[in-house]
Amino acid sequence: MIDTGEGIAPESIGRIFERFFTLDRSSATSGGSGLGLAIAKRIVELHGSNLAVSSQVGVGTRLTFAVPTQAGA
Repeated sequence: MIDTGEGIAPESIGRIFERFFTLDRSSATSGGSGLGLAIAKRIVELHGSNLAVSSQVGVGTRLTFAVPTQAGA
């Protein structure tokens, strides 16, 4: 997934997968609970992969993962 939003500050990158962490306090009033990325990361890990993030403030954010396939499937 790639977006062209405001990006994530380097000091926040390490926390975005924590449960209930939100970057913006105003997101709490708009329905965000800070659970989505924590759940997504766990699902990807259960499938034997890793959810990685790269971001640049003012440019956007990229989340990447690869799910291994079964040989012969």
